[in-house]
Amino acid sequence: LDEQKLFLDSQEMQKMYQKSGYQKTTVKPAIAPDENTGRATVTFEVIETPKVIIKDIEFVGATEFSQKKLRKVLKTKRRWLFSWLTGSAKLKDEQFEDDQEKLIAFHQNEGYIDFEIKDVQFDYVTPNRVIIRFMVSEGARYKVGNITFKGNSLFSTDEIYQGIKVEGRTRKIEMTVGKIFTPQGLQKDREAIQDFYGAKGYIDMRVASIKVANTTTGTMDLVYEIDEKNKSFIEKIEIKGNDKTKDKVIRRELAVSPGEVYDMVRVKLSKERLEGLRYFEKVDTQSEETDVPN
Repeated sequence: LDEQKLFLDSQEMQKMYQKSGYQKTTVKPAIAPDENTGRATVTFEVIETPKVIIKDIEFVGATEFSQKKLRKVLKTKRRWLFSWLTGSAKLKDEQFEDDQEKLIAFHQNEGYIDFEIKDVQFDYVTPNRVIIRFMVSEGARYKVGNITFKGNSLFSTDEIYQGIKVEGRTRKIEMTVGKIFTPQGLQKDREAIQDFYGAKGYIDMRVASIKVANTTTGTMDLVYEIDEKNKSFIEKIEIKGNDKTKDKVIRRELAVSPGEVYDMVRVKLSKERLEGLRYFEKVDTQSEETDVPN
């Protein structure tokens, strides 16, 4: 008899009800032990409630985006003509939690970094009809203020801004001064800086970003702290796990060769090419230090 397993089983049963729209249904295990036989009877006590249908979803305090646009962000949907067919308009706990995170991420990636869901209210207009109200605070929309680079002695700030070109595509910093600041944009720009150094052999470089918010001006100053490290070269390329495909078939897809500077971007490109062949379940790359420094 494992009480933890019984609890998990009851939770799975509740989830089954919730997926079908019976939001308030509860399932609890009750144990009746028999000390003489060393056995117990387990009874799952189910309290069923009416199916909960979402009549409407409202965003109180939202002014920058329309109610319709915000509702599209959520996977949780309100009742409509074909809800019976699509299975929407049901309130599901796990999905609803994910939706709240999606709503926050949507606003942050539109520049509203301080966006907050103050409260979520469930207004049951009938026992099985509910209006969900998100009480939100949007905050200010941040734009990029000053951008500063520290630790870049090998390359100038202008060179880093110009980025690199790979197969006709330029990878460079996109979130420049005056652009809307977003966490997603910051991550992409950090990757662009890593690719700039990585394409030149500095595969061990590290870049940290420091954000300094100015609520008065509505700007976000950015400081990129760079640790350049040393340049690396490719000593040799090993291919493993190809039991059916010949080495030469794989090697002709590679964009790098032994003896060259370790171009991290071209290594990624080689991986993408091999994945594009659709010969393999998975393609991984590993870098190992050799007896020769760098």
